[in-house]
Amino acid sequence: MTQDPIWCLTCVGVAHDLALLPHWLRHYLALGVEPGRIVVILNATDPADPGIGRAREILAAAGVTHPPEIWIAPYTSGTMWAKRGEVQARVCPPGDWVLNADVDEFHRWPEPMADCLGRAEALGADCVQGVMIDRLAPGGALAPVRESPPALEQFPLRAEVAASIGGTSAAHGRGGTVKIMAARGRLLPHRGGHCPVAVREARYLYRHPLGSFREIDDPAFRFSVPTQVDHVHWTDTLPDRLEKRLATPGVSPAGAEYGRRQLDHFARNGGGVALSRVALEEEVAPPPAPWPRRLEELRRLGRRKPLTEPVLRVRDRFAAMSGGLRR
Repeated sequence: MTQDPIWCLTCVGVAHDLALLPHWLRHYLALGVEPGRIVVILNATDPADPGIGRAREILAAAGVTHPPEIWIAPYTSGTMWAKRGEVQARVCPPGDWVLNADVDEFHRWPEPMADCLGRAEALGADCVQGVMIDRLAPGGALAPVRESPPALEQFPLRAEVAASIGGTSAAHGRGGTVKIMAARGRLLPHRGGHCPVAVREARYLYRHPLGSFREIDDPAFRFSVPTQVDHVHWTDTLPDRLEKRLATPGVSPAGAEYGRRQLDHFARNGGGVALSRVALEEEVAPPPAPWPRRLEELRRLGRRKPLTEPVLRVRDRFAAMSGGLRR
């Protein structure tokens, strides 16, 4: 078990994300994050937005004591991740563990989180990544988030959706389907939170970035990776969120392309996710393997030469196109 402090950072758009915030808070408190180490950035375009006050009430009710960071600006992925990096560098000591989890992301650890981080420490790792697993409502509908039951019960289907709908292109690729789950505070997240800015300086639990594994495009392999991020992205507010982000100056090439592909998919499939077009866990996942054995297997795979160059080329192309380190 790690003895080092564990922080948890997120950014919440008060116009769309407040329904998820109580679910998110309960999840990370249950994982063992102390209320005083939860840091929430509240984003709005108007400082008088009543959602800011409502968010403060939700945080106070959960026992969160760190004052929320108020960020008044139009949302773009680039500016949001720059803000998160600035807050992390200012608030979190460089040697502490930091979880960066969007408000629609719910970490799934193969053992108690503190034990898993202690195991990573024993292996010399300072960055733990996980695969993104999409959570869907029954039938693939874009359903509203209700107060109860827990969000993961409201969206019970576990699937591979992002790659099926988004695919890959010159603007975005396979590295975008994995996330940093925990990293030392000195490792700031790259745009999208998929890997650290200092990608070559991190020591990964699986030896190399998960996005560089040859098997990462295979849904069966993805479901076999024990560190996972359940993604409650496919909700009723998604089309409006996407339309606003696509219309915001500064949207990244990757965000624009992937956002448009999502909207096109919904338009062709009755306003939801077509289950026939995605891989469902119940249909493709292999039988689970014991965690220590699976970790050993993945670290053995990680000894191979990784497919890092395509991942880094895509990253560097974004940096050149947008003038900074971005998704």
